[in-house]
Amino acid sequence: MDHKALTLEQLSKHASKVSQKNALVGFDGFVDRITSVVDQRFGQGDKFERMETIEVFGNRILAAAGQSANIELYINYEKLGGNGPIMANALLNAGLITRYVGALGEATIHPVFEEFAANT
Repeated sequence: MDHKALTLEQLSKHASKVSQKNALVGFDGFVDRITSVVDQRFGQGDKFERMETIEVFGNRILAAAGQSANIELYINYEKLGGNGPIMANALLNAGLITRYVGALGEATIHPVFEEFAANT
């Protein structure tokens, strides 16, 4: 059974009802930082070769056992994270009136949550 197709079919079939529903979601928002592990650096910024697999990364760690090591993580991008914000975004995209309750920054809303916060 193709659950994705079935879900999309049901959402499409009941779209007018969905837009009349409300949802309250919350609590576990955080910033996902999508990173690469640097294998060899050729310059500043994104000028590097990344470790392609967890096995390569693990072997680098094993090789450093009992020694000093430098393993650099490069942040490729940041995005909205946490089950609450992800669920709330899905409900918003399905047409539900959605409110989110939870921490989205300290003192001010973190930039990855600004559009999300404006919509919830």
